[in-house]
Amino acid sequence: MFIASRASDPHGLWLARIALATAILVASAIPALAADTSVAELEARCNTKDWAACGDLGFRYDTGLGVAKYPARAAELYEAACYAGNAIPCHNLGLLHSAGRGVPKDPSKETTLYLKACNGGYAPSCSLLAGQHLAGRGVAKDATKAATYYGKACDGGYAYGCYMLGLLYDVGDGVTKDDAKVVSLFAKACDGGVASTCTSLGYYYETGQRGVPQDLPKAAALYAKACSPEEPLSCLNLGVMHHKGNGVTKDDAKAAALYTIACDTGKEPKACSNLGQLYRNGEGVSKDQPKAAALFVIACDANDAFGCHNLAVVTMNGEGVPMDDAKAAALAQKACAGDYAPSCRAVGSRYFGGNGLPKDPSKATTHFEKACNGNDGTGCYFLGVMLDGNHGGVLDKARAATLFVKACELGEKKACGRQVATAASPTTTAAGTATSKPANTACRIVKMQLGVDTVASVERDIAARGGTTSSGTGLGKHRVSALSGDYRDAGTDVMAVNYDFDATGPSGRLIAVTIVNHANTGPGYEKLLAERKAAATAIVGALQKKSETEFQAAAPNCKLRFLPNAGTWFMYEVYQLPN
Repeated sequence: MFIASRASDPHGLWLARIALATAILVASAIPALAADTSVAELEARCNTKDWAACGDLGFRYDTGLGVAKYPARAAELYEAACYAGNAIPCHNLGLLHSAGRGVPKDPSKETTLYLKACNGGYAPSCSLLAGQHLAGRGVAKDATKAATYYGKACDGGYAYGCYMLGLLYDVGDGVTKDDAKVVSLFAKACDGGVASTCTSLGYYYETGQRGVPQDLPKAAALYAKACSPEEPLSCLNLGVMHHKGNGVTKDDAKAAALYTIACDTGKEPKACSNLGQLYRNGEGVSKDQPKAAALFVIACDANDAFGCHNLAVVTMNGEGVPMDDAKAAALAQKACAGDYAPSCRAVGSRYFGGNGLPKDPSKATTHFEKACNGNDGTGCYFLGVMLDGNHGGVLDKARAATLFVKACELGEKKACGRQVATAASPTTTAAGTATSKPANTACRIVKMQLGVDTVASVERDIAARGGTTSSGTGLGKHRVSALSGDYRDAGTDVMAVNYDFDATGPSGRLIAVTIVNHANTGPGYEKLLAERKAAATAIVGALQKKSETEFQAAAPNCKLRFLPNAGTWFMYEVYQLPN
């Protein structure tokens, strides 16, 4: 499990943000005169037609500063000051008409007042006027005029106007789409205190997007500038940089502090999941598995797929929570539904092995496909194995070969140089009946060995250990399975052992052994594995390790496949004996 960040380019939500330009209740503008000027003095000055004093007196009645709130009186005073040529009272009167406080709601009059204030040099009014044109509120909808007024607001030093104009250039609404202008306008907005634009700029420099060169230290500085409980996404992404040491000194304690800020807001569940990982591993904080699990619950309940994946793993392993494999399977399915590729691969593994979910090779293939589409290398490898061996009802060796290449490119070492199966691989006749390729006589089984040769001997071996067998189809024509608990001498390490044969009768010969264990190997698993390797050696001769995933028997052309599963849920090793 790895630490995840979240993309910091939030402008797919630009319409919602633009709507805020007209929908949000903005506080009245601050008056020009000192706050300690008494109401009585303002009244006296206003009576002498000191229009600035009238505007400030209106602000007192509007906000209840030193006097009881009286919106209607505030509107009268604002109007008098506004039409005497004072821009701020026009702006404030427009806000009263927007909210319907002391005056009727009147979008048209509101727009007229913002225009008067904007022309009078008050930049925030230009921004609100732009919002009116963009939304078609009190005026005809006109994105081009909106861009003009946002530009005027930005030029007048109003940072939010720069931000909104940047959004228009981002999507090409009313202006020609222009990434360079987006970056330039966001930089002005960031310098003016609009934290979300600092976050976006940080993302551009972190990833080298929007035509800017990748600059990790600059990205970190921008995230640091924006990070606060009001802008938790910057805290999350800066935390990831400190955890990984990207552009900054690796500092897990600082990463934990930043994740905590973001998690506590309730807006960034991924930060809770990342913080849980630090507590799970004791990185930068004291190791605390119950706290880690609790943080994963918070993240998963907020539909963060990474959090659900982490919660599934600790639930399966009993880390900080009771062990519950059925619940772990359900959590993995939820994570996969949220498009977290490693969980899709884990769900596929469960369907393939019948572990916590009903055995269903077709569903296994579907989930491996989804994992691979999400660029999970192991998912691509497993999908290739399924198609190479016809395990999910589809045989497609050409695509399997392509998937092994993709898996290798994504870092799955087992796939590198993997050849599609030829010898001992089932083929399909025109009628759809699976048949085995002719046996290689140089590799035929020449002696009986308890548990590693025929159906009868495997069943005797399982019975001798106190277990019971179940049967089905697997890599060959017939599978005998020893489920968890059947191999009591292997302890809890082993989940299942599957034996695949080339025929269903008692004398059916062994093709492969699959030993399934929990996520971490243990002494019981290692003991059983060594026993099976020794038994295989007695049949085909001494085994010589040729690569990480293949052993070559002493006899010419006799290969024993050794395929460890690096999936989250379990590991398995397959010994493909010649038939």
